[in-house]
Amino acid sequence: MSCVYLLRHGQASFEADDYDALSGTGEQQAYRTGADLARRGITFNKVVCGGMQRHGQTLTQLQKGYGAALPAAPVNRDWNEIDHHNVLGVFDERLATAASMRQYLMTQPEPEKAFLNVFTQAVHRWQSGKYNDDYAESWCNFRRRVLKALEATFVELEKGEQALVVTSGGPIALVLSSLMQLPEQNWFSLNWTLVNTGITKILRTGGRFMVSSVNEHQHLDTPASRSMITYK
Repeated sequence: MSCVYLLRHGQASFEADDYDALSGTGEQQAYRTGADLARRGITFNKVVCGGMQRHGQTLTQLQKGYGAALPAAPVNRDWNEIDHHNVLGVFDERLATAASMRQYLMTQPEPEKAFLNVFTQAVHRWQSGKYNDDYAESWCNFRRRVLKALEATFVELEKGEQALVVTSGGPIALVLSSLMQLPEQNWFSLNWTLVNTGITKILRTGGRFMVSSVNEHQHLDTPASRSMITYK
């Protein structure tokens, strides 16, 4: 049996022009993740990092908290998040960039509710498969590349070995919904429940994948750090 730890990145800078960068809270979350893994004596034979800036920054802070050397981490862009600006921008051009989206949301009486509403509609359009040519990456291609990344990660592991993968909520939710055979439309709502630096563990034995745990975040669920539990 081998095991892959899927780690969602730390909190990104949602309200900044560059979302693809950790916030101060995100850096602390990642550091605490590393410290908690070290405290529990968890080791990894392989480490893989998605190709986004927030993935690399999360791994850097995690290593600081871990306090010991980790295996060199090759970048695998198949673990990248969906291009949410593309998905949103195709649905409504006012949402194509961080600046234009922020400007649009400022006109809404309930910005957070308005964002969730338009994002949900945009994702449903993307997932429908009716407009694949409109997007930089179709839902089917996103699904295919993430499952390919999961397979590629396990191929590198011998029996009894463990890997750490730093990725995003979208790929983790895709793996979960696929392995648990959930309806595809549940992927988006599942994605919203994943905590920044939460860990989901996937096992493989005899060629079969199994979900061992979902969204572990005990490193944040303490009186001193509960305020750092975030979802963006």
